[in-house]
Amino acid sequence: MPGMPNAATAHNVSLASDEIRLLLQSLDHCLATCNKKAAGKAGPCEDCDRARALRQRLAKQIGA
Repeated sequence: MPGMPNAATAHNVSLASDEIRLLLQSLDHCLATCNKKAAGKAGPCEDCDRARALRQRLAKQIGA
């Protein structure tokens, strides 16, 4: 996605556990409502792959 930072330009951000939980809920909603999946397009979705990876990293932070 254009404008998205990659690993070389990553930033550290401090978030409270409740903020991380909110982000996890948002990512779950995003993954459940993927436009590509809804359009019936087969194959991997880069945005969904990134969202899943981010969700896993955030979940580790709060032990979810």
